[in-house]
Amino acid sequence: MTTGSWTSQPNSPDGRSNTDDLPILAAPPGAGVGMMTAPLPPLPAIVRKTKRFGWEAIEGYLFISPWLIGLLVFTLGPMLFSLYLSFTTFDPRGAAAPTWVGLDNYRYAFNNTDENFYTALINTGIYAIIAIPLGMIGSLLVAILMNQEVPGIKLFRTLYYLPAVLPTLAVGMVFLWLFNTDFGLVNHLLISAGMPPVDWLGNPKMVLPSYIITSLWGVGGGMMVLIAALKGIPKSLYEAATIDGANWWHQFTAITLPQLSFVLFFNLIMGIIGAFQVFDIAYVMGGQGNSNLFYVLYLYQAAWSRHRMGYASALGWILFFIILLISLLVIKSSPLWVYYEGEKRKS
Repeated sequence: MTTGSWTSQPNSPDGRSNTDDLPILAAPPGAGVGMMTAPLPPLPAIVRKTKRFGWEAIEGYLFISPWLIGLLVFTLGPMLFSLYLSFTTFDPRGAAAPTWVGLDNYRYAFNNTDENFYTALINTGIYAIIAIPLGMIGSLLVAILMNQEVPGIKLFRTLYYLPAVLPTLAVGMVFLWLFNTDFGLVNHLLISAGMPPVDWLGNPKMVLPSYIITSLWGVGGGMMVLIAALKGIPKSLYEAATIDGANWWHQFTAITLPQLSFVLFFNLIMGIIGAFQVFDIAYVMGGQGNSNLFYVLYLYQAAWSRHRMGYASALGWILFFIILLISLLVIKSSPLWVYYEGEKRKS
C-alpha cells in the first residue's frame, strides 16, 4: 500500500472482486485510516465556481445600480432628511441651519394651533370614504360592461381607459370649465332639464361633491385590472352554476365577486393611498373657503406659502403613518373577504 495515494484492495476470502469495494485512502502513519465514501471535488474547480459566482454578483449589482442610486438619492435620502426636518424649524428661504425643536411640530399639529390641521384631515377623510367606494363600484361596473365580446369593444376600452393616463392638472382645468356657474356644460344640462343651476365651486357645500364627481373620471385605471381578472375566471364555473339553476345575481355574488376579490383588495389599497394624497385637483379647481383644503394641499401651503419646512415635514410623516395604519387594518381584514384560489380558508 502506498501512503497518501489511492490503492486497491486484494480479493476478499469470499471471492468478491476488489472492484465491489469503494477505494480506501491510506492515511499517514499514526493518523489512522480514513474511509472515504466519495472523492472530494478538486480544489481548482471550487475556486473557479466561487470566482464565477462572485463575478455574477458584481454584474447583478452593476445592472441594478441605477435603481439603487435613484432609491438612495431621490427616495430614501429625502425621506430620512425630512424625518430629521420634522424635529426642527427651518425656513428654506434663508441660509440658517435647521434648529432642533423636538416634538414641537407634532404638538403644533395635534393641538390644532392654526385650526386647519383637523379641517384638512376631515375633508380628506370624507372625500376618501365616499370617493373610494364609488370609484371601485364604477370600475367594476365598467369592467363588466367592457368584458362583453361585441364588435368595437377594444375601441370602447381604450376610450374608457384614456382619462386615467391624462395629466391631472389638465383634467382639473377641464372640470373647472364643466362646473363653471355661468357657462359650464353641467349647468347647461341642468337648465335644459328644467333644473336650477348649481354653484359648484362657489357654494362650500358643493365643493366636495364636485371633487368626488371629478374623481370618477379616472375609473379606467381600475377597470383594466378588473378586465384582466375577469378574463381569468373559468367559464366552466358559470356553466356549472347555470346547470344548477343559479341566476345572474347568484353567479355574480358566488363566482364573480370571490374571483375578483384579490383585485378589489389591490384597488382598495391603491385607492386609499391615492385619496389621501389628493392635491392637483384641489390646487387647480379651488373652492370657497376651506372646503377644498385637502391634507396634501395644507402640507404644500405650510412648506411653500408659510415657508415652514419643518412643520410640513412633520405633516408628511403624520400622513405616512395614517395611510400605513389604515392599509394595515385593510390587510388584516383581508382573510375575511379576499379569496385566493387553492388557499384553504380558516374556519
